[in-house]
Amino acid sequence: MILDIWCDILSYMGESRSIFELDLFNLLFSLSGRSTMLDEVLVFLAEFLILALVLVVASLIVYALSKGRPRQAWILFVGLFAGALAWLASMWAKTFFQTVRPFADKTIIPLVESQTNSTAFPSAHAAAVAAAGVVLYRFNKFIGLATIALAFIIGIARVAIGVHWPIDIAGGVVCGIVLGWIVRRLLCGRKEK
Repeated sequence: MILDIWCDILSYMGESRSIFELDLFNLLFSLSGRSTMLDEVLVFLAEFLILALVLVVASLIVYALSKGRPRQAWILFVGLFAGALAWLASMWAKTFFQTVRPFADKTIIPLVESQTNSTAFPSAHAAAVAAAGVVLYRFNKFIGLATIALAFIIGIARVAIGVHWPIDIAGGVVCGIVLGWIVRRLLCGRKEK
């Protein structure tokens, strides 16, 4: 399986996809169109959960400052910063990986309107949330791990609504984890408390 993933990464520029990736995409995309309620949940997870996370972290920053905890507020702020940096890095990486989105590559209709000329790899949503999760792990282990899990949930939903391939999500999560770790080491210190 690791060899399949590595072959996917090496051949991604040529747009060839493994049977595993196509099967996984078809499995997840088959969730859409089953019911209006499920479609609405998938769209919320894929498009709007990231905004809810930003609001929650921003609220925690305000709360930490009001309770006289500037170190915790700083770590939370760095989490937001790492997420924004990972988003920008993913958008920059897309200039090098000119990959098409599933709805441009296959005859499918995504659940949301998306730019057909935008590239897919890596997923900026997955990268941003994973990066924030790595930094938030310093604030609270449970919150950090839950945020990284949400990166996967958002990614699965983005595949299910038809705007990303599974490899886009994996690439975004890896990009986010690496950038989050670097930002955390540089801005939050090395010593864990």
